[in-house]
Amino acid sequence: MAERMREKAAVDLAEPRVIPLSRGHGGRPLFWCHTLVDGGMGLLPYRETARLLGSITDSQGIAEGTRSFGSIAEMADAHIAKIRAVQPHGPYRLAGFCFGGNLAAEVAARLDDQGEEIELLCLLESSPPLPAEPGINPWLRPATWGRFLSRLPARLRSLMARDSRHALRRLKMKHRAAGSLLRGDGIPDIRGVLDLDLLDSESQDRAERHWQALHLHIPRLPAARRIVLVRAEDDGWLPRPATLGWKSRTRIEVLKVPGCHEDFLRQHSATEVAQVLRQVLRG
Repeated sequence: MAERMREKAAVDLAEPRVIPLSRGHGGRPLFWCHTLVDGGMGLLPYRETARLLGSITDSQGIAEGTRSFGSIAEMADAHIAKIRAVQPHGPYRLAGFCFGGNLAAEVAARLDDQGEEIELLCLLESSPPLPAEPGINPWLRPATWGRFLSRLPARLRSLMARDSRHALRRLKMKHRAAGSLLRGDGIPDIRGVLDLDLLDSESQDRAERHWQALHLHIPRLPAARRIVLVRAEDDGWLPRPATLGWKSRTRIEVLKVPGCHEDFLRQHSATEVAQVLRQVLRG
């Protein structure tokens, strides 16, 4: 009996699962698709924003399990099964940050393929994996270096304000990211974007597999009632297109909040994102 219970628990932990993030007034929930390596099974970035939206909507997080998926499509199908267990039919409301936005987009597209209505898709500081333009490396352009040098002092001050161990980790990540960008070929180095050293080896391996799956994925968007992109005002080292690379027959509403990608949904950013989403959900 005890052995069967342990086996069942292992299976349950392997699959994605629905975890309530906040309770509102019932009705159609907002489903949040997990991020790649953040805490709380990929749901930690959403908790404060979901709490602040609790007076107007239920929020249900789709948490990451321990299972590795071979593709974003396969992962999306697993998420759809969990979403349908809570809400069998549309209209659906979905949201996701960064990797979670790509996942939410594919979930929404597949539900659309199945004849379900997508009321709202919220892409939060999320850009699709775009193939590099052949023969074009932005770091070979003088304008890129001008932008880099103008931003460098402020970024260094921000880095030095952190504790030394954190600062060293960030410098190592930036070094790897720079090398990946200068090469301009293949899949970007995940360790130049995300700090995997804080994860156990199994979680690191899963993150690397899902990062690869993301960059082999062909992104698409559903025919939704509304597609809203909430993005940071600060583009970072390189300028980004207005829709961060997303293309759709449905008009993409672009809303900006202060800050940069690294600070998105953290501390005061959670409040600013919640304020924007409150207006979106009421609209």
